[in-house]
Amino acid sequence: MWFFIFLIALLFMFSGLPGSGYYSYSCTGKQNVEMDGYSLKKVSDARLEIKKMGLFEELNEFLDQRLSRSSGGSFRNNSLFYKLIPFFSFLMIVFIVSIVAIMVLVFSVKYYRYYRDKKRKKIWALYKEILISYLNEQNETDVPYLPNLDHTTNKKILIEQLFELANVIYGRKQIKLRYLYRDNNLQPYLIKKIRRGTWPIKSVYLKYLSIRPFRGEMLVNLSRFNESSNPQVRLNSQLAYISQYSDQALSFLKGYSHTLTEWDQLNLYETLIHNSIPVPDLYEFLQSGNESVIVFALRLIRWYYLKSKNPEDLLRLINHSNEQIRLEAYKTIVELKVRGVDDLFRYYYLNETPAVKKVMIDYFVRKKQLRKQMYREILEIETDNTMLFYLLESFYNQSLNNQQELKDLRDQTEYQSIRSMCHHIIENAS
Repeated sequence: MWFFIFLIALLFMFSGLPGSGYYSYSCTGKQNVEMDGYSLKKVSDARLEIKKMGLFEELNEFLDQRLSRSSGGSFRNNSLFYKLIPFFSFLMIVFIVSIVAIMVLVFSVKYYRYYRDKKRKKIWALYKEILISYLNEQNETDVPYLPNLDHTTNKKILIEQLFELANVIYGRKQIKLRYLYRDNNLQPYLIKKIRRGTWPIKSVYLKYLSIRPFRGEMLVNLSRFNESSNPQVRLNSQLAYISQYSDQALSFLKGYSHTLTEWDQLNLYETLIHNSIPVPDLYEFLQSGNESVIVFALRLIRWYYLKSKNPEDLLRLINHSNEQIRLEAYKTIVELKVRGVDDLFRYYYLNETPAVKKVMIDYFVRKKQLRKQMYREILEIETDNTMLFYLLESFYNQSLNNQQELKDLRDQTEYQSIRSMCHHIIENAS
């Protein structure tokens, strides 16, 4: 904008410079002005016309006359400024038309979105009312008619509603959702989206297949998505695989090459619980070369309280090089109440990292299994004052009997450092 203003100003300035052909001087340096009778009559007629003009026209004509006297010709005919007026007028028209077009486009998009959202809310409310009536008042086989379900947008709305309901209702009502899914032929639509959609679309519709009412004969190979490079697609594919192939649940973990994150593990466990999937043999995954799979298997064994006839499958993991696996192995052994866990922990105690020691002490305290004999033996072999203080404090907080035990230790011990720690713990606790 400022560029155009600057250009116009330059054109206006240079249009009247000497030597440009707009000024004519005589040899004596005086302006040569000769007026005959015809010219006087012309000027008189021009003045009469000026009286009939408006303010802007009068000013324009005045400037033209003043410049014409010094240039010997019409300023309008000679000025480059006047010659470029059509060009600038065209640019102004294009600018105005563009602004109007943008405003119309923005308004159209806003109106379309408003109309689309309004229509979606109307269909959502209609389907919601029909589903509530069917779930609470009608028989399973009396599947209601859902109007305008031939539109893909309405199918998507129904699938979203069924997915939300499937996550909050159980029992016979889930069977009704199964009838709705089957009788309205929603599975081909889901499979089409998974096959042809982009990665975000695939991920969403794979997640829809992870609920129990959407079980059915799969027309797409879900296993090919279980190793996808896209982490969200990979997770949702695994959730769908567990739900659709309950007899082969978690079989995709054999030879699994990716890392199972904490989020992945929680989602897999929740899907197993929510869809009542039978638990497969988890001890076979303890032989996996993927450390995250071993951690997940140990947690599932602990959460489902699955004991093995051969405890060696768990005990050998205490020597594993991975700190997280050792920690999960200790927790699982304690939870399953494997015999000799106290001896194992004391035996491997000195070789463990402080992080594992603290977590295991906390775990024993929470399970009320940090017994006097165990804590005494650890007290004798521990050399780190930080861990000594943590052990004494945890033992003190486990029970009232332990509080008295710590007071006796304070009075009987020969070590000044332990006596100071006991005194600090007791004084701050009281």
